[in-house]
Amino acid sequence: MNKINDLNLKEEVFPLFDYALNSFTRKKILELLEHPLISKDAIENRQQIFAGYLHNHEVLKDYTYAEINLNEVYLFLKEPVMDESSLLSRVSFFEIRRKLEASFSSKILQFILLFDKLQTHYLSKIELDVFPSGYQSFISSLNEFLLQFEFHKYRKFTKAGEIRTKAASRLIHILQTRKADGSLDRFWDDLFLFETYLSISLGIKASNLVFPEIVAKGIKLQEFYYPSIENPVKNSLTTQTNVLLINGPNMSGKSTLLRSVSLCIYLGHLGFGIPASYGAFPVFSNLSISINKRDNPKKGYSHFLNEIQNLKEVVMYSRNKSTPGYAVFDEMFNGTNVEDALEICKATITGLSRFESSFFIISTHIQQLRNFMNPKVSAYYMDCTFENQVPTFTYSLKEGWSDLRLGQYIFKNEGLEQLLDL
Repeated sequence: MNKINDLNLKEEVFPLFDYALNSFTRKKILELLEHPLISKDAIENRQQIFAGYLHNHEVLKDYTYAEINLNEVYLFLKEPVMDESSLLSRVSFFEIRRKLEASFSSKILQFILLFDKLQTHYLSKIELDVFPSGYQSFISSLNEFLLQFEFHKYRKFTKAGEIRTKAASRLIHILQTRKADGSLDRFWDDLFLFETYLSISLGIKASNLVFPEIVAKGIKLQEFYYPSIENPVKNSLTTQTNVLLINGPNMSGKSTLLRSVSLCIYLGHLGFGIPASYGAFPVFSNLSISINKRDNPKKGYSHFLNEIQNLKEVVMYSRNKSTPGYAVFDEMFNGTNVEDALEICKATITGLSRFESSFFIISTHIQQLRNFMNPKVSAYYMDCTFENQVPTFTYSLKEGWSDLRLGQYIFKNEGLEQLLDL
């Protein structure tokens, strides 16, 4: 039931990890971003894979090729000319038609140059024992697939710019065999998956992200931040309860804080590094992140009814103690009147606090909720101070409740009291 649209994965998160050299890899990165892992073992295994890439950074940091070369080789190996009957016919053209030979020869040479480089300069130099055993085999299979072509025997042809018919025929035969047994298609899939992990690892290193610990209970984040913000304010959070209320005036950074915490939790569930100096949290089998709520015109739902439906789904999931969830509610129930909002917020917070295996963050403007706190609920506020009678947003997270009435200040500062003759 994961609801993660409000994290804006494609627009804001994907660019952090997009060091891809082709569209195939970019597609795989996006697919990986949309599928969080649901077990500690799976998360830690993926973390170890990325750690292996980081360990091999000096070997892989310059991994590159021209995308047009990759695309042309890919299409060449995929086109019907690589079928057996067409191949034999094409080889005969080599012997009879020199002009046709030149075109086909250039494609064979392009294939040799591309994969000789990848095998010789990168795959063969990777230190494998820093990866999990299963992933060691994965990289070894890529290397072994390319080794069968013995590219070193053809380097003299690449220097000369043309290849002899006999040499080309040998390579064509290997490709023909590998295409027939399906291993050529598997190689492409594996290569793009390899490059997907490489691209993400480059993003992890470039943004200085850290791998979180997976623990049994509680959330601890030190110096976390939202990575797409220039010079972001870093905050720290250690939870003592399973319900967290975030309060503070408008523009103080509540929604950004919710997004920052949620991004850390989500990236952690992908096995990626997170934007923090340290992180520790449990595995949540369900993630529901509701930030910047909108009406649903297709279903005719208002903000309020949308919230109610979303809350119902979260509650039904959270009642199952074996499947703990993580849920975020931004400005809960601001779509209804103040009296209703206060009463149903009180009921919601009390009820959610009973689902101790799950974790809930709620931002609110309802200051009266401070009178209905219980030991299972914690309150934090986004700080704002006045300097020379001007509000200054620090975007710092502090424990407790904000007493700042910024709305009244703005109302008066804009001269509305005088304009309204108050």
